[in-house]
Formats: sequence, C-alpha cells, structure tokens
Amino acid sequence: MNVRGKLVVVSGASSGIGASLARALGARGARVVLLARRKEKLEAVAADVEKAGGEAHIIPVDLSDMEAASAAGKAILELGTPDVVVNNAGAGEWRYVDETEPAEVVSMMALPYFASFWLTRAVIEPMMARGSGLVLMVNSPAWMMGWSGSTGYACARAAQHQFAESLREDMRGTGIVVSEVTLGEVSSDYFKTQAASHERLPSIANSLIGVITPEQAGDYIVHAIEKERERVMGPFMVGALYRLDRWFPYLVRPFIRATQHKR
Repeated sequence: MNVRGKLVVVSGASSGIGASLARALGARGARVVLLARRKEKLEAVAADVEKAGGEAHIIPVDLSDMEAASAAGKAILELGTPDVVVNNAGAGEWRYVDETEPAEVVSMMALPYFASFWLTRAVIEPMMARGSGLVLMVNSPAWMMGWSGSTGYACARAAQHQFAESLREDMRGTGIVVSEVTLGEVSSDYFKTQAASHERLPSIANSLIGVITPEQAGDYIVHAIEKERERVMGPFMVGALYRLDRWFPYLVRPFIRATQHKR
C-alpha cells in the first residue's frame, strides 16, 4: 500500500513508537490522525508530521475509556473512512500476581486490548463497506510464552495477539488486511518511567535480542503497512526465538527460564 494521501490512524501517537511512526508516515505524504491523551504532545508531533510533508489531525482521547474510544471513532469518520488503523496505544507493568491489584489488571487489559477492540470496532464497518484497508496491532514478545513477573502484562499482550489472529479470520474475503508487528525492547520513555519493570525483563532481551530505537520500530511498522504483511517481528532475533520455541520448546523454555527474573 502506498500511504501517500491515505488516511492513517495512529493511537499512542504522542511519544515513542507512535510519534516516530507518525513522522515517518508524514514524510510519505500520508494524512495522519494522531490519538493520545496529551494534547500538547500531540500538537508537537502534528507539527513534525506537517513539516515532513504530511497532513495531521489530532484527537486527544483516553482510549482506556470505552465511551471516549467510541467518540474518537466517530471523530475519525468525520475525516473519512480510514485506510489504515494502527493500534499502538499500550501500558502496563511487569509484576508478579501477588503484587498486582485487580484494578491494575483491568487497566493493563484496557491498554492495549480493549482500546484496540473499541477503536477498531468504531471504524471497521465503513472499511468493510469500502472493501479495503489495513488494521495493525503493535505488540510485545510477552504474548509468545509465559514470563516470570509479568502475569497481568503478558496476558494483556496475549489478548492483543489473539485479537489480531481472530480479526484476521473475521476479515477474510472483505479486502481488509490484519497485521501484527511484534517488537523487542524499544528505547522509548516507557522504561524510563518503569525502571522496576525494566529490571524484570529476561536477560536474554539485552544479551541476545538487543534494543531498537523508536525510529527503527516505526520502520518495521511502515514496512508492514506498505507490504501489507500479516506478521512482522523485529529485530531478527525476536522472530528467530519465536520459531525456535515453536519447533523446539523443550530446548527453548528451559533456556528462557534460566534468564528470567527471579525473586
């Protein structure tokens, strides 16, 4: 898909991956709709998008609120039927089950999964009626298997993954592509404010997979959009680890456990 002139919705667009993706889309001439809670941050990213040659619209919204997400969908449709929806908004902390309050699990599930469902649901029918478009979920490798110290976070990411898988089946024959981009650790503000969560990442994350920049993360997502790929994983070792786990789980799982955080 050539995104020039296309209406592309990006949630979680005020910083990190979302902001970098928005700028990359602007450089390609897209009409970018930016969604996030912080209006002033969105305005700054919108200015970058337009400076790069794109068109920007901002919708300040808390996508963890169902009514607000539905209202954002209506605001998007006033601009037109989206060609691409990137569900990037996400939150959550790495915690053991006994450290996690029930309300915190609800918040983790709301971002990313509920937000992705609500936003997609709000715009999918016009996309289906047109018979084209792409819906993309940005995800973490936490969905791939069980990880020590991340019970709520990993389950929320597994829900995001299954939403992509199930929505893809729903959309068979409609002309709509459903894509999922799974990214390893990204050097964004998330872990700057979640130092305790960063300490609980398996040591394999840095030693074997490595860290990518928000700009590199944006490039992976742009690649998935332009090539209309159903599944993209980056960097390379994320995909390699996933395939090895599917083929040789009896070898991979003990190795992962040995690198996990321990109390």
